[in-house]
This record gives sequence, structure tokens and C-alpha cells, in this order.
Amino acid sequence: MAESGLDSLRSHRPIDVTWKAYELRPPEAPPLSEAQKEAYRQRIKSGGNRSQEHARTVFGLEMKSGRPGTSSRLAHQAAKWAISQGQGDEFRHKVFAAHWQEDRDISQLETLREIAKDCGLDPDAMESAVNSGEFLDQVLSEEGEAMEYGIGGVPAFVFAERYLVSGAQPPDVLVRIADKVVEELQKQEA
Repeated sequence: MAESGLDSLRSHRPIDVTWKAYELRPPEAPPLSEAQKEAYRQRIKSGGNRSQEHARTVFGLEMKSGRPGTSSRLAHQAAKWAISQGQGDEFRHKVFAAHWQEDRDISQLETLREIAKDCGLDPDAMESAVNSGEFLDQVLSEEGEAMEYGIGGVPAFVFAERYLVSGAQPPDVLVRIADKVVEELQKQEA
């Protein structure tokens, strides 16, 4: 019996993944006209339906549509703080679950405080770091990197700092791409 894409990822050798901040509609983006807002909502809704079906079929995961237009900037800053506390993966996982499964507003500091507490982190320290802007430059720098790569949507994957894969992809596709990149890099080193 063929292994599923998810099983293939689990049995594959570990791949170093670095999460980077990216906002679909950062606060500085020019305002949209009503027609542009409606077109944006429809595009997100259409993509969301495909993503929900993909999550259900491939991963057995039920997703909600999320909150279109939610600013993720505070969540990105809070995630950078959580990384500095050694809890980046757990915090990020809980932010994703809050947004995509629990329909919670991750643009609200109170939601992020609750997530920090659920991770065993100090919510007051997280709030202080976010309010001080301690991680804002890092978030903005990563968003600048995304622009340099030409990223215009999520998810996006950059392999070996030069191969861009955009959009939700089945796990077996990502495994094949990772294998191909490793093979190409090994040939270059030889």
C-alpha cells in the first residue's frame, strides 16, 4: 500500500524549517476600494474553500475560513518573542489553531495573551515585548525578504534560499521538491 503524503513527510529525514513573517494586507497597504474589497473577499473565499477541502482530504483536519482581513502583525511579533523563549513551535501551532480552527481573532492582544498562557509563557512579558516593538524590525525585515522573493500569497515555501513554491501543496510534492533541491545542491558541491 502506498504511503500517504503525510506519512511520507513523517518518514523522511528531518528538514530544517524556518518560519518567516508575512502579511497578506499589512497596515501600510493602500486602502482598497469597495469593488477591490469585494473581489479580494471572493478570491480569499474561493481559495479558502480549496484549502479547507485539501486540509480535510490530505490531513483529516477541519478548518474554518478564518477572519479575512485579520492583521497578523501582533501575532508575528508575539511568535518571535515566543521563539526567544524557546516556545516558538508550540506558540505558532496554537496561533494557527486559534485562527483556522477556533475562529479566534489573532489580531487581538487578549487572544495572544491566552495563547502565551496556554504555552506556559508569561502573558505580561509577551505583551510588554509586543507593545515595545522589540520584534517589529525583525517582522518587517522578513516581510521585505518575502517581497524580494516575489511572494504574494500564503503558504509559500522557499527551498535553499532560491526555489519558491507558492500555494498549498500536498506533502508528497514538498518532499519531492526537497529531495530535488538536496540532489542539486549535492551535485554543485561535488
